[in-house]
Formats: sequence, structure tokens, C-alpha cells
Amino acid sequence: MWMLARQDAGGLNMEIADIPEENKGGDCYRCAAKYVLDNPETYTLAHAVVTGQGPIEGLRYGHAFVLFDRDGVEYVKDLSADVEMPSALYFAIGRIEPEKVVTYTSEEAIHKMIEFEHWGPWDKNILAAIHS
Repeated sequence: MWMLARQDAGGLNMEIADIPEENKGGDCYRCAAKYVLDNPETYTLAHAVVTGQGPIEGLRYGHAFVLFDRDGVEYVKDLSADVEMPSALYFAIGRIEPEKVVTYTSEEAIHKMIEFEHWGPWDKNILAAIHS
């Protein structure tokens, strides 16, 4: 599900038509949730609001990825971008506020998917941020 904020970081409205075609149609929520469900002991599902780069520079949008531990360091696996890196670096690049990242165990994610009947996002603060 592609959910875009209608406001860029400078407060200007952006329409979906302004987004290059190759940057539309993401399925991060589905991919991240399925990955966590397939690997419940290793990964945690995470939802956040990120700020785009490149053709979508400054655009704030909801995004899903997974978190895991590597030798005592928290890492992100972003299935959409096919990257793994320390979460501190990932959050800095995406201008993600760590305290606003919402995480779910596989069991919590299952309950949310049943309750909301979609892959995400489910948190009211993330929904509010991407629909403002």
C-alpha cells in the first residue's frame, strides 16, 4: 500500500502526480510484515515516517522495515531498498525520529493485521503524520 503525506518537509503540498512513476507503488508494509512473520525470533517489524531523497526529496511518507540485532548493535533491514545498516545511520539518512518508530513483534503484527484488515500502518500518530 502506498501512503504518501500530502506535505513536504517545507510545508508545501505535493500531489501524487508530482511523484515520479518509479517512486510510486511501494509494498514495504506487506514485505516487512511477511518477513517478520517468516522470521519471528530474529526480526521486529517497524513503522515510521521517513523523509524522501532524490526525486522525492523532502516528501514525508509512511514506511515499514525490520529491526534486528547484530553483535549487540541494532540494525535495519529495508526490504524495499534491499539494504542493511545500523539503525542510527538509517534513521539519520531518512530523518526518522527514533522515539517515533513503532515496533511490533510478529504476534502483535498478526493482531493488528486482523484488527485493521491491512498490512499497515496502524499507529494513529503515523497515520496522522502521513495524512496531514
